[in-house]
Amino acid sequence: MNAPHPDLDKCNSFVMYHLSEKQRQKVSTSESKPFITISRQAGAGGSKLAKALRDHFDKNYPLAEARWTVFDRDLVKWSMQDHGLPERFAHYLPEGHVSEISSLIGELVGLHPSIWELNQNVFETLVHLARLGGVILVGRGAHIVTRNFDNGFHIRLVGSLDKRALRMVEMNQISLDQAITLIRREDAAKGKWVRENFAEDINDPENYDISINTDNFSVDALVAMVDCLLAKRFSSFTKR
Repeated sequence: MNAPHPDLDKCNSFVMYHLSEKQRQKVSTSESKPFITISRQAGAGGSKLAKALRDHFDKNYPLAEARWTVFDRDLVKWSMQDHGLPERFAHYLPEGHVSEISSLIGELVGLHPSIWELNQNVFETLVHLARLGGVILVGRGAHIVTRNFDNGFHIRLVGSLDKRALRMVEMNQISLDQAITLIRREDAAKGKWVRENFAEDINDPENYDISINTDNFSVDALVAMVDCLLAKRFSSFTKR
């Protein structure tokens, strides 16, 4: 058995506290804390920005009952737990290409619920987290699932292929050619996933509050930018 991922444990404790039936009844969109969604091109720095924002918010905008929490790669695993499903089902929900044949066979022989049903579980978890606020949701079409919530702020990160590839080389210790191939494959897969699940264009700027080219901004500069915009957007978002 694999050891539990530490980030998943953090997500688990956060949701177990907040998503109890008692807490769900207390939450309304107008009363909720702000939340952020981050959609990103591969290599544009989405995960790094999410973690930096979490640390900045914990220091400057601390929550009364918990810490700001990033839900990134572990969101699907938590959603499976939240709905009483084995974590192995998360394998069928990558944020990109899914083998339609293997998925269909799995459904037909009863290996897992339908992909549609598994995705609905993830979307339901996104909705609950958005209603609570105090979270940073990365990927999974969170900007579309939650766009009717007035406590949300939606960010799209983009960048030139060259600079994104250099980030990929550094992060994954691969060659530049491999990084470019990986970026093109991931971008195409994410676009296809959003199109098939929501009939939306992942690059549509109208789906975001702000789209940022990360080529010429440090992570600290991006954090300062988001901080300023949130303070303007939400009157309750004031530093302590």
